[in-house]
Amino acid sequence: MSTADFLRSKVGKEPHVFSGNPGRFHHLLPWSTVDDILKHHWLEPGRVTLSKDGHDVPIDEYNPQVMTFSGASATAKHRRVEASALYRHLRDGATLQIKVIDELVEPISRLAASLEAALKERVTIDAFISFGTVQGFKTHFDYSEVIALQVFGRKHWAISEPTRRWPRVGDPGSKTAPEPSKFTDLLISDGDVLYLPRGWWHRVQPVNEITVHLGVAVFRRTGIDLMRWLVHRLNEEDICRQDLPRPSDPKDRQLEHLNALQEAMVTRLREDGLLSSFFDAFYAAQPSRQAFDLASAMSCDALPDEDDFAVRWLNPFAVVTESKEGLIVKSGTDCVELPKNYSPLVSHLRSSNKPVTVQSAKSISNLTEESHRSALSALALAGLIEIAHCA
Repeated sequence: MSTADFLRSKVGKEPHVFSGNPGRFHHLLPWSTVDDILKHHWLEPGRVTLSKDGHDVPIDEYNPQVMTFSGASATAKHRRVEASALYRHLRDGATLQIKVIDELVEPISRLAASLEAALKERVTIDAFISFGTVQGFKTHFDYSEVIALQVFGRKHWAISEPTRRWPRVGDPGSKTAPEPSKFTDLLISDGDVLYLPRGWWHRVQPVNEITVHLGVAVFRRTGIDLMRWLVHRLNEEDICRQDLPRPSDPKDRQLEHLNALQEAMVTRLREDGLLSSFFDAFYAAQPSRQAFDLASAMSCDALPDEDDFAVRWLNPFAVVTESKEGLIVKSGTDCVELPKNYSPLVSHLRSSNKPVTVQSAKSISNLTEESHRSALSALALAGLIEIAHCA
């Protein structure tokens, strides 16, 4: 199924299981990577959690505070996962969750970036690891679209239709799960992908074998987001800044004022290209995923000396506009101005979902050798591309 077909026929509408070959996701999260995260990272509270039978295991039971020493003096407290306690809880049936693992593991970060480029929405990815038969989390629904990639083993999912469509955080909708008879059972195996629209109830249970899945949360824009954005734009309208009538004022004055507010809002909603303007504003505010190459960044032109490297565009949300003076690239809080003749190079890098070799980019850019390196240097220092060293 193509991305376009998936977006048109499934997203926001109905669950779907994509069957896949066993092992196709193993490279995303090998066990050695999980071990390294737990051993070497001092993650803030809440990034590593344990859950069992629908309840959180108290953090102090497996992630206690320890002292950090500088020289002979204790300087600060931080939390460190304790191996023996973690083993005990996992063997007792708890589920381990590592949140926002796309910020910790390069292949998963690449997956997140690819999904963001395809779906044009922000995503985060969590890892869920279980070893027994105990349900970790209570039956619940999520406020985001869910894409579950089964990395190792199998998991039993039971899913049921929403009791409130398109729920948002803070909604007063029903939090009571449907009757058990309303649920459909699914067995998701190694290599499979499950898509669940926002609001679908689900419970997940291991089947007495080692099992790992990655949960991708996709946060899609809604009408509420559009209205909040419009409120800021309505600040330009006199009627919207004007004091409201009091309830004690004459009814005709109240009605006149409310009608004027309605007209201001409707006029804005009928603007040509309103949704494009809204999404451009949203995309322009999204920062790049971070990439570091200190050795290159500190060199003369922030690039490797030899042209045996590739570059990758980092921010699929960056908004590029052309003016008489040149290109303007908005990416998060950054606004970068570039010469107009960089346009073919920037367009080529943005449209590629793979690293682009320097030689390939040079053939597209129509720039001189010096200007080509200057262009790549400017993009690298602005955090818009990353250097991918060739083996």
